[in-house]
Amino acid sequence: MTQLKCAQESSRTKTPFWTVSGGVRIDFLYARGLLAQPDGSLHFFSYCGGQHCATEFEMRWCLKLKPDDLECEQWANDPQRK
Repeated sequence: MTQLKCAQESSRTKTPFWTVSGGVRIDFLYARGLLAQPDGSLHFFSYCGGQHCATEFEMRWCLKLKPDDLECEQWANDPQRK
């Protein structure tokens, strides 16, 4: 099962899961991932640490995944949302 299919199924069935990708470069560490909560909500997260980026961890709530890519189509805090 692809990560996208897993995310879609997990959100629909309210089954928790997570996926992460990232790596280490010469002078920084980065990671990006997706977390599904037991209530079906989806949260994208990212981390960057090292000399060339402010060490930070960010998490954003995604209301709707893009249908053909593991990316968010609509964020919870999007002013365009009605």
